[in-house]
Amino acid sequence: MTEVKKLYGGAICAYIPANAVDISKLRQVPDNQEVFAHKSSDQSIIFDILEYVEEPDEEACKAHFIELVGDPAAKIKSVKKLDLSLINCDSVYYLNGEHFMSKYKETAKNLIDLHFAVFRFKNFKTDILVTFNDPLIINPESSSAEGSNHSDKWTIEQFMKTIQTFSVTDFNLFG
Repeated sequence: MTEVKKLYGGAICAYIPANAVDISKLRQVPDNQEVFAHKSSDQSIIFDILEYVEEPDEEACKAHFIELVGDPAAKIKSVKKLDLSLINCDSVYYLNGEHFMSKYKETAKNLIDLHFAVFRFKNFKTDILVTFNDPLIINPESSSAEGSNHSDKWTIEQFMKTIQTFSVTDFNLFG
């Protein structure tokens, strides 16, 4: 199922894969985020409107990664510029990394393959992160262990479709 969803009250649009649950319907989500979780796996796609990082693009991408995972030991596997053309967007960078993360406040940590794109809007002093969290290894003691084998998981191709269909339709979102 191909579905482009309106986010942030319609100011942004992007493809969201099938089996996505809008987390804002289940719990409170910060105003600067849109969060979708796979209905039967621990995968998630998160849109985050953040303050522009005053660094060269690749360094800004790495800074967002370290800030996001909160672990300087997290591994960055690749960083590359994407050839996408969006109105008022200066550049788009893609990062793939992995880190250990616990769910909720559990001690058991899962290995997460993290993919994200940073859309840079210098004139609006804004970076938008679109993050795909894809668990690689689920700790047997994690609350996620019981339902960790799913054949209908999202793919990196679906996440890239989210990135490729991303568009800002109302720049008043940035104030």
